[in-house]
Amino acid sequence: GHNVCICQSGYSRDPSTGRCKDINECSPTHDRPACGLNAICKNMPGSYECVCPPGFNGNPFSLCEECNSLECQCQPPNRLVKGECVLADCSKDRCPTGAECITIA
Repeated sequence: GHNVCICQSGYSRDPSTGRCKDINECSPTHDRPACGLNAICKNMPGSYECVCPPGFNGNPFSLCEECNSLECQCQPPNRLVKGECVLADCSKDRCPTGAECITIA
């Protein structure tokens, strides 16, 4: 027997160098779209991720739908507090028991 090197998932062998190179799953020349309709594709080493853009929600691998409600548009790291979308970056122990820390932008 002998040993051989194979490229890991998300990589392909470059015939000119013999090295493994990252497959850009987000490339328009890829076989099929990596992400769903309206989603943003982010290529990463050996992988990729799909995210819905601001103002859209849903499953980024199938369909991101436009949303108009405040509940829908207020996405992490923000959160809805008393009808306002505020940045929620408070540390856990900042307020006494029963109080809530909110960041007003």
